[in-house]
Amino acid sequence: MMTQIESAAQGRITEEMRGAALTEGIDEEVVLKRVASGEIVIMRSVGIGKGLRTKINANVGTSSIAVNPSLEVEKAKVAVKCGADTISDLSMGGDIDGIRREILQAVPVPITTVPIYQTVARCSFHKMTREHIIETIRKQVKEGISSIVIHAGFTLETLPLLKERTMGMVSKGGSFTAAWMLEHDSENPFQEGFDDILEILHDEDVVLSLGNAMRSGCVHDMQDGPQLWEIKANAELADRANEAGIQTIIEGMG
Repeated sequence: MMTQIESAAQGRITEEMRGAALTEGIDEEVVLKRVASGEIVIMRSVGIGKGLRTKINANVGTSSIAVNPSLEVEKAKVAVKCGADTISDLSMGGDIDGIRREILQAVPVPITTVPIYQTVARCSFHKMTREHIIETIRKQVKEGISSIVIHAGFTLETLPLLKERTMGMVSKGGSFTAAWMLEHDSENPFQEGFDDILEILHDEDVVLSLGNAMRSGCVHDMQDGPQLWEIKANAELADRANEAGIQTIIEGMG
């Protein structure tokens, strides 16, 4: 199966591209060209990117101390009713697989996950391995999600630079990733397993979102070295993903 970006590169307009063009009120050829260049991604005919309407995402999900699956499903329904274009399931408590499946069945919009959340909820940092993360991604992709977020744009060399910050790292997924790296004295698992992740995403044409783990949490940390270094690293990873036929979003870069 060819992905959206592979189809666009060959000049083939897909049904999803037609759907996005119709919804946005723009020419199909414009969508085609921007998907091919990586300026637009499409999730279930929902277009996100250059020249398109700004999309609204709603976060739902359980925590370790607040587990009410039916409430999270209801939140997702209410969000869509109120105009949300996409839903992110960030559950970390209860039957995470079951909650995700219920949300997928309950709403017609694309669903995004942050796989390391479920991996951390299932394994301690002491026991968690890169293979556990890959396994979680594979499971979530097979169940029908439209996008995953990973935090791949930093290395062990980058982390000491955060000591100069006022607020350090404020990204939850980035913090989980960094904590695992420090615990195991190992490089970023998403960088190390990047090719495997791309292969999994390609099978179902799932969009890759490269998280901005090094974003600033206050004005004192704005546009510092770690943030700029991550932007450059994510841009390089996005190029690799696009070349592999994977639609990609770089968080924090527009």
